Amino acid sequence: MDYRVDDRALTAEAFLAFASQVWPGDYDAERTRAALARTLTQAPEVNYISILAGEQPILDAKGQPVGMISGSDFVDSIS
Repeated sequence: MDYRVDDRALTAEAFLAFASQVWPGDYDAERTRAALARTLTQAPEVNYISILAGEQPILDAKGQPVGMISGSDFVDSIS
């Protein structure tokens, strides 16, 4: 697989709009962000990703910017 890091933005919402055209359904944006982080950080030299909502960084529950995220920032299962 070839890829190029070019600083172009991909939001979870934009990805979901595309995915819904191919696989119609209801998708959760937070779970999609986790899936994108876990998937994209598997590529060599990609350790973290940044996800924006529009042109603004996504915020945590306290209203603070989430910043860079990695696949390990998300829990696979709680059982």
